[in-house]
Amino acid sequence: MAALQSVKDALHVNGFAVPTDGLERVGANPAIVLLINPHGIPRGRFEDVCAESVRDTPVMRCVEEYIACLKGLGGGIPAKEWKTQIHAYIAAQEQPHVSLGVAARYGYFPFDHAAFNTTRRLFELLGGP
Repeated sequence: MAALQSVKDALHVNGFAVPTDGLERVGANPAIVLLINPHGIPRGRFEDVCAESVRDTPVMRCVEEYIACLKGLGGGIPAKEWKTQIHAYIAAQEQPHVSLGVAARYGYFPFDHAAFNTTRRLFELLGGP
């Protein structure tokens, strides 16, 4: 993965410990942990992780129908379908005008879902020696 190699090269050039792979804690003061998210797949974004965590909800099924409807219009879907999807999901919540980060704070995504396993692991690595 080019992004991971780029970060590793920058760490090396600047004299920091360099993890062999993502989600590996190395060094001390500072400890270094890399995560190119989502971890272990070639492409994706944190929005994809959040969407996966609510994939089986009635609201997300409606969002998927909405996206399909836009696609049926012939060119009606924005280039960033993933962003449209997550914003449509948030728009169906009690506070529809919030950002992804605020939506997460409001509990719109179940952080105990398996989709967040990698993110939880990152925080575990950052919190312990």
